[in-house]
Amino acid sequence: MPVRLFCDAAAEPSLCPLFAEAVSEAHPEWRVAQTGQAAEDHLRLVVLKHDSYGLKARIEWKNGNNPPVSGPEFELSVMDRALSDEMAKGFLLRLLDYSKVDFE
Repeated sequence: MPVRLFCDAAAEPSLCPLFAEAVSEAHPEWRVAQTGQAAEDHLRLVVLKHDSYGLKARIEWKNGNNPPVSGPEFELSVMDRALSDEMAKGFLLRLLDYSKVDFE
């Protein structure tokens, strides 16, 4: 199933590829394609906060004629070191799991 990914303007450039990796890992049955804007059917990373000490985000998705759905907001705070790509990807994987995204 093709799934178009969209990242908010607030997302650092490094988060969009990590989001695509996390989606591909969590849902290998989906064919992931990044897009620069929200499409009719899409999965969107909404970044509420991102800096070297943390990340706060939620996922929104739209499928067919259904209204958009918004998952829960989650936050990761790091105090003893800077937020790494590995930590951010782990956060995104958990966010996908808890959001229960449904494209069926």
